Amino acid sequence: MLSADESGRANHFPVRPRLLKVKSAMKGQARALIRAERADELVSALPKDESESVHALLSGEFILGDVIDRVRALHGNPRALWIATLSVGLPNVATLRAACDAGVQVTLLVSHYFQSADAELYEAIERAMADAPGFRLIVGRLHCKLLLFEFDSWLLTLTTSANLRSSNNLEQMDGFAAPALFFFHRAWMQEVCDRAESGANPSHYVLFGKGGSNA
Repeated sequence: MLSADESGRANHFPVRPRLLKVKSAMKGQARALIRAERADELVSALPKDESESVHALLSGEFILGDVIDRVRALHGNPRALWIATLSVGLPNVATLRAACDAGVQVTLLVSHYFQSADAELYEAIERAMADAPGFRLIVGRLHCKLLLFEFDSWLLTLTTSANLRSSNNLEQMDGFAAPALFFFHRAWMQEVCDRAESGANPSHYVLFGKGGSNA
């Protein structure tokens, strides 16, 4: 179990981090791979146009929560942030709390396995986020890893192998600015939330932030 001050950053990997930016006009051409060793390098390369995508190999220099922090720092606060992850570590909880306190509506979907297998950490997260404004925590049978940033003029979808926990493995991340993809993923996540709020399986718990209630 990670302690509250343990970031989980990797010390060394034999494979260097890489980032590939793909434009539709580049079909069939050789594409250069560049290193993305810092969160700012990744965030600066994220696509703004739906005709391009970004594909990155991450090797532990930063945790996933750093990406959320740096998107906010470089692009401002999104209206909403939708997250699906197997598990969450406490260093990332501080990131989510800061986003909520800044007015971002945060919906977090985690695995029921995480809730039961790491109950002490899960309960610590509940305590840290219970009064966070605009926060929803959903527990269900899921293994998806997604970050959806909902800006007024930018709908960013990040699909990744990384959980919102540590970064002590090689991980991949793919970034897209296609609205259709964003709405596809937001739709099923909203359906999971609706089922949780109604008490239907497979989602079985929902925690609302400040002024809310449990179901």
